[in-house]
Amino acid sequence: PILSGLPLAEPVAVRDARLHVGELGQPLIGHLGTYGSPIASLLVDALAELLGRLNAPHVLLMGTGSEPFRTSFADRYPQYSRRITASGPLTDSALAAHVAACDLLIQPYPDGISSRRTTAMAGLHLGVPIVTTSGVLTEPFWEASNAVRLSPVGDWKTLVDHVDQLLRHPDERTRLAACAKTFYDGMFDVERTVAALRTAA
Repeated sequence: PILSGLPLAEPVAVRDARLHVGELGQPLIGHLGTYGSPIASLLVDALAELLGRLNAPHVLLMGTGSEPFRTSFADRYPQYSRRITASGPLTDSALAAHVAACDLLIQPYPDGISSRRTTAMAGLHLGVPIVTTSGVLTEPFWEASNAVRLSPVGDWKTLVDHVDQLLRHPDERTRLAACAKTFYDGMFDVERTVAALRTAA
């Protein structure tokens, strides 16, 4: 696995990040990435389905490339332009705060989530619920973990159903967030990885 490169977020920084995005009380859905073409094309389809079906959420795009992606998406779907914000490049601490401010992350991958997806690992490490895709590189333990919500690549209906269900049920979102954090700490925490390497040696 490739571990999360982000620190844990300071509560005050999380609060401040949330106050500057969307409207107070509005659900916030985030995406963290670099917006390379394979994932960007999936993200366009996912966001179009999401924003076309759900009226309430605001979308926060985070990471290098988020600003040009937002511009391109807004040009294609101008009706959703006011419901999407791009953070642009941020320091690690500020990025952690913005990720932690999200109610959930939507992370479609063309080959499915895996433990080598640092953007997914960052969300798990910060205890943010993740809705993502399963594919050829998705390890079996993801399904068994109950730490993320999975849909097949390209099945936007199921993906948006997961988002809708989590937004409607805060208790389930809280449970998933706790499960994500526990799963990361139990499977991927650096101390556990070092211990496993020492045992293997």
